[in-house]
Amino acid sequence: MEKLKSALEAIAPGKFTRYQKLLELLRSKEYGWNPADTGDRVVLFTERIETMKYLAERLRQDLGLKADAIQEISGGMSDAEQQRIVEEFGRTESPVRVLVASDVASEGLNLHYLSHRLIHFDIPWSLMVFQQRNGRIDRYGQQQRPDIRYMLIESDNKRIKGDMHIIEILITKEEQALKNIGDPSLLLGKFTIEDEELVVFEAIESGSDAESFEQALDTGEESFDPFEALMAAASETEEESEKKSSTVTDETLFSDIDYLYQALTYLNQTESHPVEKLQTVSGLDVKLTPDMVRRLKAVIPEEALPQGETLRVSDDKAFCMEQMRSSMQNLKSTPLVDEWFRAAVSGRTV
Repeated sequence: MEKLKSALEAIAPGKFTRYQKLLELLRSKEYGWNPADTGDRVVLFTERIETMKYLAERLRQDLGLKADAIQEISGGMSDAEQQRIVEEFGRTESPVRVLVASDVASEGLNLHYLSHRLIHFDIPWSLMVFQQRNGRIDRYGQQQRPDIRYMLIESDNKRIKGDMHIIEILITKEEQALKNIGDPSLLLGKFTIEDEELVVFEAIESGSDAESFEQALDTGEESFDPFEALMAAASETEEESEKKSSTVTDETLFSDIDYLYQALTYLNQTESHPVEKLQTVSGLDVKLTPDMVRRLKAVIPEEALPQGETLRVSDDKAFCMEQMRSSMQNLKSTPLVDEWFRAAVSGRTV
């Protein structure tokens, strides 16, 4: 281990070929990244916190950017600190241009408002992690075509070359499966990240050749029959409907907003829950009572609680996305903007 440590320490940044390739990519005309463009930001994923810190420090020097233009985010930070960084990354006024992240940022964070570029500096051994990472920018509301890159290792060592070929197959199959069956995790037939990583680890450790590994993934994809799954779901729905009464009335067929409006109107017979329909979009303004505030505090995190005396709700997705986008880019603080802002950052729909 001491010999390995000495050998690694001897690798200066100029000899770290993967890092040099990253610099080459970021500077290239082909990639077209413009740090001066407030709407063109890069998300860079690593597997290790040490790697994250190394990249952030080196990129600040080698790209000639100010220190606050490159931000780190990891699981070692508090929830409040992570949220602050995500908010900064989504504001046009923020100086942040590159977000170097550990896998803490692969789940539940919306990073697509001002970024369509994502680079896997380290390659995960889990299809679920691929899906989670890519989903940070490749999601509903993205205005540009996502640009996702993978930095692979090339080696003349036959053992390492064979191991990396397995990783290459994992990447290729993930992209194919996403188009064909929608859920790449079905290929390995596992339901946790740890179990998927164990499958890949065992394939590499046992010296399994890439062809055998590819065949195993192909078997997983071939065994998934979307028509059979659809028919099974339809059969379950039919059986459930047969158990229920076949008699319905129009009075039960409300939209979400109409249902909520009717419910609050009904409650207003004995309680005070003033509610008004929005005029220009599908939604409601609900007057908050002390009892409602108390109940909301029991189910909603403090940062997402509505500000002021009114709760505004809407089922119009386009309106919601526009409000979230505006709040992420607008520094002006009002109760309504604050409410949408907190909801957007925390990944909830209002």
